[in-house]
Amino acid sequence: MPGHQNISLEESIKNAPSIPIISASLLLLIYLFYTKSYGTAGLMKKPSWTWLYIYPILLIGTLQFGLISSGEYANLSDYQWIFFNTLFVGISEELMFRGIILSALVRKHSFIESAVIMSLAFGTVHILNIAITGEVLGSIIQAFFATFSGIIFLAIRVKTNSIYPAIILHWLFDFTIFGVSASGITHLQNQEIQNAVYGIMVFISPFVFGISGIIQLRDKKSVAEYMQTQKQH
Repeated sequence: MPGHQNISLEESIKNAPSIPIISASLLLLIYLFYTKSYGTAGLMKKPSWTWLYIYPILLIGTLQFGLISSGEYANLSDYQWIFFNTLFVGISEELMFRGIILSALVRKHSFIESAVIMSLAFGTVHILNIAITGEVLGSIIQAFFATFSGIIFLAIRVKTNSIYPAIILHWLFDFTIFGVSASGITHLQNQEIQNAVYGIMVFISPFVFGISGIIQLRDKKSVAEYMQTQKQH
């Protein structure tokens, strides 16, 4: 597009509050409370523990340790808006996909069909970042990661019947990945073992997310309990 300057996703959220992302979050919350569909979106259920938290917490914790030990947070102002904006990314994307869209889908389709449609839609939407960054390969890779991370977020949503754990993990995961991307901690000098660990954990994360999510979603009891909550509101 003439006169259009492509910017990285990191640059788009690191320098100031992202008004579009914040506005989307607020509009979704207003919609849910106006339509009284906050229950089906998982806003009224307290979080509970599930084994699905283990690898996301391990991944986030390990990468955050790398960021801290490498001195990346010496100047916190470089990360404050990323921390703030990724919170609203987590809120908006979880409310939209694992809240509103999923609830709408299960009213017309089976749970499995709804899960597949929603997960593919979540991944596909991230390809639209090409319009922002101009990076085709980078956007495809992000869409791949989003598709599989979306599966575990869905499994957490269904298992806990609450949207809050998915929002929090989505937020911290995005914040951490943007931090890793900005810092290059997987290329630290004289720290080959740490670099290998960070790189392997990031590389296998979509597969671990996808497999663990699918295992949980095969639990008929959890799915039945989730489907019951969609009939009560």
